[in-house]
Amino acid sequence: MIWTGERNRQQGRLVAEMYQAAASVPAERRAVIAAGLPGADKARALDEAGVDRSRYLTVSIDDILVRMAASQLIPEADGLSPLGRSGQVHAEAQFLAKRIALLALTDGRNLILDISLASWRAAEAWTGGDVLSGPDGLVRLITESNADLVLNAIVGSAGLVPTVAALGEGIDLALANKESLVVGGELVTQLAEATGATIIPV
Repeated sequence: MIWTGERNRQQGRLVAEMYQAAASVPAERRAVIAAGLPGADKARALDEAGVDRSRYLTVSIDDILVRMAASQLIPEADGLSPLGRSGQVHAEAQFLAKRIALLALTDGRNLILDISLASWRAAEAWTGGDVLSGPDGLVRLITESNADLVLNAIVGSAGLVPTVAALGEGIDLALANKESLVVGGELVTQLAEATGATIIPV
């Protein structure tokens, strides 16, 4: 999307105002991606996983949309339906979220990206097209992420694969998937002991 010079200045002011919230956020170079369907209680999952959200700048498209509305940055467009205008505004909010996240990452600030993914297209927009899926995608995400902690809240026995991947890498595991222990039982606990990973029930 291309915006006018005035619109770019308005966006810059909004980004600067929202990024000011990061002034007291530690620069420990930690990042958390909290992604899920709309209505998913990601904040609760982060709290149960022991993430101290006060030590992170949270970037949320919903928060940006609220700020855009409060700043009267929701455009009126003649001939454009409310649905079309909504898509345009959401695309702009996504763009602003990426700008704020880039500032935080550049400065090494702790960052939580709070993303609602209603479709693969939404995921692709955030990742530039690299979308991981299925058991292999979960394993790749876990093993390549250099994470300190993995939260596994996958439903059913499908949760065993990411449990084993995290523990096999020696990554602490916040486990909300009881089937991992029911199905994997002794294997899971032995793997944690062998690698020194901690299992945290949530």
